[in-house]
Amino acid sequence: MGISLYQAAFLLHLQTKCGVNFQRTLTIGRQSLFLEADDTPALFHRFSLKITREQAGDMVAEGKGYSEPFLCRLGAAVTDSLDASSYEGASIIHDMNTPVPESLLHSYTAVIDSGTLEHIFDFPSAVRNCMDMVSLGGHFIAITPTNNFNGHGFYQFSPELFFRILSKENGFQDTHVLICEDASPFRWYEVADPEQIQKRVELINHRPASLLVCSRRSELKSPFILRPYQSDYVAAWRNNTGIGYNARRAVNRPLLRLILHRLARQPFEMFNVVRSLCHIATTSRRFPKPSFTPVTVSLQTKVSQESIGWPV
Repeated sequence: MGISLYQAAFLLHLQTKCGVNFQRTLTIGRQSLFLEADDTPALFHRFSLKITREQAGDMVAEGKGYSEPFLCRLGAAVTDSLDASSYEGASIIHDMNTPVPESLLHSYTAVIDSGTLEHIFDFPSAVRNCMDMVSLGGHFIAITPTNNFNGHGFYQFSPELFFRILSKENGFQDTHVLICEDASPFRWYEVADPEQIQKRVELINHRPASLLVCSRRSELKSPFILRPYQSDYVAAWRNNTGIGYNARRAVNRPLLRLILHRLARQPFEMFNVVRSLCHIATTSRRFPKPSFTPVTVSLQTKVSQESIGWPV
């Protein structure tokens, strides 16, 4: 659980470009801070914010490894943290597998999960708690594993999960989901909502990848009165066809027979061809449009509202 350089860049973007209010912030789990004093001034400068190296060093030292001073830089007057144990000094002790007390409902302008929800067994209860604690007009923010984190926690999450749960039916709107690979933490892709493009958004890659999620609470209503369903199944049921919009295409059997025939006659040649095709498929086509829209975010490229297309 923690905030490193790209998580910090995401939060700074939300604060400076998207109008997220961090005045009353709750983190799920007390978040460590993994910023270096040498890197922090350049990061802040790209978002038109000023901090000297000395101030950055003081911010890191003041938090003693935790993120509260950084959150204060985002405008937080209240920085609470919630955990099932007191071992990291969380200000609120509560097991997220169970409903939160009424005193915490609608209490925070920003609720941040940066690597906790995947470790909680009863994820529906935990994410419902997060949503319930967001105040009207506030935001739920998640930075969470999506691929190649097998064994890290109980779960890794699909982008569609957040589109379906952070929906108007559950009192949330303006849901945006981005994805980035750990090997390229400042190259982000905005993920399309499968319901909007009538197609599953699937990712097959070979590097650890995380989701960056933000959604605004537009109405105070209890989440999951109606259970979320994957959108292509809803489409199939609505059409009463038994076939969703992601039905597999029929295999081109004559072409398949030709490939198998060539493979039997010239196995090494075909092996090299297939290997080349697989390499192309797993590199240049990992993030195909329209499912993924590339957004370059680096310390050399200033993030702009126009480049991501988010409302302020």
